[in-house]
Amino acid sequence: FILMSANGVKSNGTEYQRTKWKAEQILKKSDLNWTIFRPSLIFGDPGGHNRPEFCTQLRNDMLSLPIPAPLFFPGISFFNAGLFSLSPMHVSNVADFFVKSIDMENSYKKTFNLGGPDTFSWKEIIHMIALASNKLTWKIPAPVLPIKILASILESFEWFPITKDQLTMLMEGNIVSEQYFNEFKINAIPFSIENLSYLKK
Repeated sequence: FILMSANGVKSNGTEYQRTKWKAEQILKKSDLNWTIFRPSLIFGDPGGHNRPEFCTQLRNDMLSLPIPAPLFFPGISFFNAGLFSLSPMHVSNVADFFVKSIDMENSYKKTFNLGGPDTFSWKEIIHMIALASNKLTWKIPAPVLPIKILASILESFEWFPITKDQLTMLMEGNIVSEQYFNEFKINAIPFSIENLSYLKK
C-alpha cells in the first residue's frame, strides 16, 4: 500500500496536515507492506484538469491580479519578505517514486520525504513563474498576519486567492534535505523556467 502524504504533516498542524498525519498512523498500525511518500510542493503540466497544480494556481490567483504579487513575511520587518524556502518537485518524479517502490522490498514500512534537487525562496519562485508565464509582475512585501485575518473572513469565496491554512503552511517553508533519487535510480527533473513552459498556455 503506497500512501501519498505530504511533507510537513503533524498531529497539531492545519486540518490538511492533521488529516494526512492520521492516515499515516492508521496505515502504520496495519499488517500491510506499506510505503509512505511525503512530497514537497508538486509542479508539472496539469494537462487541462479542472484543479490546477501549484504553479498554475499561483499564476492564475496571484500573478494575474491588478495588484503586485505578495512577498509574505512574518512580524513587521519587510527585510524577510519572501525569503522562506521551498523544494518544488516535478509530478513525473513523484510518479517515478511510486512505481519504483512497488518492487523495492527495502522501501516497505518506510517513510520518505520527497523534494526537488534544488531549494528556492518564495521570491525566486514567484519570479521564475512570472518569467515562464511571460508576465511582468511587480512584487510587494506583504505582512502575513493581517492577510491571515482577512483570509479567515473571505476564504469561503472562490475569488479570494488563498486560505488561512495555506498561508500557515506556506510560511512554515517546505524543504527536503535528504534526496533519494540515486537510491531509487530516478533522474531528477529540476524546477526551471524550461520545465515551467506549460504556464504559457
